[in-house]
Amino acid sequence: VDLCCPTDAVGRAQFQQRVLAALGELNADQRDLLSLYLWEERSYVELSEIYQTKVATLRVRVHRALCALQRQIQLSGALS
Repeated sequence: VDLCCPTDAVGRAQFQQRVLAALGELNADQRDLLSLYLWEERSYVELSEIYQTKVATLRVRVHRALCALQRQIQLSGALS
């Protein structure tokens, strides 16, 4: 991707809009979890403390939330 090319910038902006729309389709728990994990870059240990559950449980929940996000993005046509 050429960062200087305006068409690439437009494509990135459109993709970001689709990702945000897909996030909006997730349930609140999944959105909150992905927000902490992806944007705030919280570790599994930190998440386990926040959610007061085992690290293994959080790994599964993050994986499921990411899969749900991917499905929503694919449904919106963002990856096609």
